[in-house]
Amino acid sequence: MNIEQLESFGVKRKDQHTLGVPIIELLNEEVCHSFLLRYMEDIKAPNKKVAASLFMKQYARSVVASTLHSIGSYNCALSLPTHACMFSNERKLCVQEGSCRFQAWEQGEREAWRESLLRELFSYHITPLIGVLRNTSRVSVHILWENVAVRVNSVYRKALAAETCQERKKQLSSDFYYLQDAEGDLFQWDQNPISPYLKSPPDSSATHYRQTCCLYHRLKEDPEGIQFCNNCPIGKKVTRNAK
Repeated sequence: MNIEQLESFGVKRKDQHTLGVPIIELLNEEVCHSFLLRYMEDIKAPNKKVAASLFMKQYARSVVASTLHSIGSYNCALSLPTHACMFSNERKLCVQEGSCRFQAWEQGEREAWRESLLRELFSYHITPLIGVLRNTSRVSVHILWENVAVRVNSVYRKALAAETCQERKKQLSSDFYYLQDAEGDLFQWDQNPISPYLKSPPDSSATHYRQTCCLYHRLKEDPEGIQFCNNCPIGKKVTRNAK
């Protein structure tokens, strides 16, 4: 694999011209506060809660979705330690190639390899970031974790729909159910924080409405022209009441 294969997820190489905030610094509450104020202005959010939620939703696509896609499609994934990652001013995940290495499954138990990758991803990257976003913005952790879960659902829905090999489908389903059934320890959380929001079976084409709202509809402008996300619980109520 190479980093170019992850560009569709917003992952790029960091170079000498890259400007942004290093993720290791973003874990500091003062830095996170300043970042959210800037991000709030950039996306025209009314407050830090909305900014934090929508940042996590975008960030989970670059970090979580790209990793799960790589594990399922290539039996390989890019290690993403926080000290080697930057969220650029162009809203991309920029990585230091020398410190972010691809880890491929070559032999031995795939389950142990998968667990090691996912523990590093969640316990040492996503969970600390969610913690500082919660402390800085007071946004609900349930919203933040469901923002992660929707990326998980999307990866497996698309991968299973595109896959024709039954053996590969079985492996993808195994990866999904591993995440759904994992103990909270995998995430350094009391209980599995994404399990309540995962769609089962993962290949279902039915709309899976969120339990929480990501707050997109509260932006001062609607850049995507959608008003509500297609799986928004508030949008669902509005549509139902309009009938």
